[in-house]
Amino acid sequence: ALAALDILDSSEGQKRLSKLRSNASLLRKELAKAFDGDALLSVVGTNIEVDLEDDLDVPFVLLEGASSKTLDAIIDAAYASGYAVSLATPPADDAAPALPPLKNKPLALRVTTTADHDAADVKGLVAALAKASAKASA
Repeated sequence: ALAALDILDSSEGQKRLSKLRSNASLLRKELAKAFDGDALLSVVGTNIEVDLEDDLDVPFVLLEGASSKTLDAIIDAAYASGYAVSLATPPADDAAPALPPLKNKPLALRVTTTADHDAADVKGLVAALAKASAKASA
C-alpha cells in the first residue's frame, strides 16, 4: 500500500492520475450525450442533479435499462468492435452478512476507462456502445 502511495505521489503518478480523471470525465460526458434518454440504455445517476466533475476519481459508469439477453448482445457487439465492457452485478446479500440486506439492483453494463486510454479510445467505445444499443433495440 505504501508503494502505491509513493507511485501516486511521484510526478509520473500525478500525470497518470490526471489522465485517468480526464478520461473518466470524458467518458461520463460522452455517455450522457449518447444515451440521453431516447436510447435503450441510460447512464445511472443522470436523473440526479449532480455535477459530473464530482466523480472524477470513479473511472467507470453504469448503463442500465435492458434485459440480460440484450446486455449480453451489447457486450458481444462491443467486444467485436474491439472494446470490452462487462455486466455489473451487485454482490450477493450473503457476501457481507454484517450489512443490511441490499436492495435489488437492476442489471447494468460497467463501462470503464484507464489512464492508458486516449480520447479516441473513449469516444470509440461510446460510439460502439451506441451502435450496439441501437441494433439491440431495433
